[in-house]
Amino acid sequence: MAWSSSAGSDRVRSPIDNPWLDDPLSDASAADAHARAPGGGGVSAFAGPGDDDGSGASGPDRGIGSDDLAPADLFAVGGGVASRGCRAVLGPGTGLGVAVLAERDGVRLAVPSEGGHSSFSPVDALEIEILRHMTEIHGRVSNERLISGPGLEALHLVLADIDGRPREPLAARQIIDAGLKDRTSNGWRTISTFCAIFGTMAGDVALLVGAVGGIYLAGGIAQRLATAFADTPFRDRFEAKGRLSYFTQDIPVHVITGAYVALDGAARAYADLGPDGHRHP
Repeated sequence: MAWSSSAGSDRVRSPIDNPWLDDPLSDASAADAHARAPGGGGVSAFAGPGDDDGSGASGPDRGIGSDDLAPADLFAVGGGVASRGCRAVLGPGTGLGVAVLAERDGVRLAVPSEGGHSSFSPVDALEIEILRHMTEIHGRVSNERLISGPGLEALHLVLADIDGRPREPLAARQIIDAGLKDRTSNGWRTISTFCAIFGTMAGDVALLVGAVGGIYLAGGIAQRLATAFADTPFRDRFEAKGRLSYFTQDIPVHVITGAYVALDGAARAYADLGPDGHRHP
């Protein structure tokens, strides 16, 4: 499996979102991973356990091969036709991975980031109330606190408190199962609110990087919700950017449904390395 350290780091440390890595890699191994990472850092790979929440791993900066995606690998969530330019990948799972595929003069570069830790920005009364509740727990509230598997679970509890109904602690998979089965359920309310917040954040990323090449949603949560996005506020929120709404309206959003896209991206990145293990224009 591919594994991300902090952006710009040359060492893999115990992950923020999962406790099952007890020890960092050795300095030598980390330095070697740093040397072989496209762009020179923030990416390495080793064998380890996968997610146990059914939501899919975060951290799409581990490899992007969107040029190689077949139509069967994608599910459209509105927008126009992609233009040549930056693309961004967002992957809600155990955390919220955000990465950019930049391109200039025919040279492509996968740029890792810590965008999932950007601040949650509420846009309506309900989300202001959600922020108030989450602030009491965490102080600062990042997007990852809500747009992730654990975030979906936390949001489900917070909405129960706001609605004045008993809490029902559920795993992310259970919330999604319940919501997709019954669109009048509390699970669907959580999904709809989750997708509204996700749409706002995805639109913000599109503006930040000028993602005219499209936004790609990766991971198990996005795949499970692919056919349901159209029935949620996701796309409306993605496009609702005031004076810049004309810009986001044209940007296509796709859910990545292909099973081996991360491996394809890693292979493409490896193929771009020179004999010295570094990437060359």
